[in-house]
Amino acid sequence: MPKRYQVIARKYRPKTFRSVVGQASVVTTLKNAIRFDKVAHAYLFTGTRGVGKTTLARLFAKALNCQRLTEDLEPCNACPSCLEILSGQSLDVIEIDGASNRGIDDIRRITETIGYAPSHGHFKIYIID
Repeated sequence: MPKRYQVIARKYRPKTFRSVVGQASVVTTLKNAIRFDKVAHAYLFTGTRGVGKTTLARLFAKALNCQRLTEDLEPCNACPSCLEILSGQSLDVIEIDGASNRGIDDIRRITETIGYAPSHGHFKIYIID
């Protein structure tokens, strides 16, 4: 059976905060939000292409919804919630391509569903990339 092609950046994308390189202050800020239960209603990750904005957003979403968060606030990557997020199948973490979904109908569709409670996790998260 032939192997499925995968972009190297996606294949080796960090799966824990510990494995993120060059973003120590951001990781500390996100972990402190979890540690002190001071999670804001929105986060804006900015920077040039390839600095880890989407990766950190996904890790944060995973940590917020992880059912077995480690003592050092790392997602376990093994619970049902983590596995759903890793596979892109989570009903509580919705990723939206902002460049393709910027019309008024797209925004209305988001605002119609944004008020729904999370189905499995603690938080419902929209990542607009």
